[in-house]
Amino acid sequence: INSMVYMRGHPDNYDGWAEDFDLPAWRFENCLPYFRAGEASDRGADAWRGDSGPLQVTKSHHQSPLIDAFLEAGDETGQGRSDDLNGYKPEGLSRLDATIGNGQRCSAAVAHLKPARGRP
Repeated sequence: INSMVYMRGHPDNYDGWAEDFDLPAWRFENCLPYFRAGEASDRGADAWRGDSGPLQVTKSHHQSPLIDAFLEAGDETGQGRSDDLNGYKPEGLSRLDATIGNGQRCSAAVAHLKPARGRP
């Protein structure tokens, strides 16, 4: 709760919407450039991530026995792990990404509205 979790939809969801509603622009491959352009990931830029957008995205490094137990339970039940749920492997268990940069919350208002506030 209140942790600024950043989670894109699964690529199959976007592709399903594109097909079900005849909206080819909604295919994940067409949306991905906008995701990349909109974020500044602490992982750096790659095929899945951007590093110069207005929305600061940080992988959680929060340490907690509860999180560790959750990840271990997933391993024991065969859930699998992902290094990046918003990247190449959107399935599995992982520490989450959050919209936090330099220790500060980075909401849509901070990333998009605040910079535009002074525009005519």
